[in-house]
Amino acid sequence: MIATLLDDDRIRAIFHEFILPSYPAEPSDSPTLYMVGAQPGAGKTRAIQRICKSHLDAVEVNGDDLRVYHPDYSRILDEAPLRMPELTSQASSAWVRMSLDHLRDRHVSVVVETTFAHPKANMDTLHSFRQAGYRESLVFVAVPAPVSLLGILERYVQQLRDYGIGRWSDPAYHDQVVQQIPDTLECLIASGLLDEVKVVDRNGADVAHKCLNPTDATRNATELRRLAESKLAADSITEEQRELGKQSLTDIVQYLTTLEHPDHNVVGLTRRAETLFLNIRN
Repeated sequence: MIATLLDDDRIRAIFHEFILPSYPAEPSDSPTLYMVGAQPGAGKTRAIQRICKSHLDAVEVNGDDLRVYHPDYSRILDEAPLRMPELTSQASSAWVRMSLDHLRDRHVSVVVETTFAHPKANMDTLHSFRQAGYRESLVFVAVPAPVSLLGILERYVQQLRDYGIGRWSDPAYHDQVVQQIPDTLECLIASGLLDEVKVVDRNGADVAHKCLNPTDATRNATELRRLAESKLAADSITEEQRELGKQSLTDIVQYLTTLEHPDHNVVGLTRRAETLFLNIRN
């Protein structure tokens, strides 16, 4: 069994030596928190890149990027690559919290990624940044669940091809998050803490954009919950997404046949994705 838990002193030492120096010291003119959320495989990275390109003062805080600072990162990738997110989560979660605290105290605009799996943590983040005088924007990347499941597979296989190792997301965790997102969105919007909510598709096109005020919080929360439910549903997939998915799966299946021992988790998700995309009816 791989022992990967770090004590608090080690976590703090790594943060101050390796992570903290990469953050800017100058405050933003109008500090804003951008909370970008969706299930794994939905395309949050591209949404974050678009925000950072439009708002050059914003600093991205991404737990996946911080995992590499774990002292056992290379060993984990060698011995248990598909478990890497799980085995580095204790440290990466702590470094995300420390990063947010540091940047908030200096009034630097922040882009933070979330799967909405921990609504209390999301709410605590909104409260703390609001108290620090930040404007707050939530961006939900609305993607049908079958498309994001395939996205997990596509990312893993592409990285495996390019680097010999891929980043994996647990499909069971994906499914749990998909079920939870509408509730979490409704809760966060109803809180009255947000200044705006944007719903975008995987390509960045606006699906909905609402400027919020506390008096309309409950109504907007209900509307956006229903929108999220409809956009996550399998029957919301477009014909183009279905055809692209089938093409991608054909390529993935062909690639897996070239591997001597493809991981059974990857094979299992491939079969599940094939069933989903073949059975979708528009």
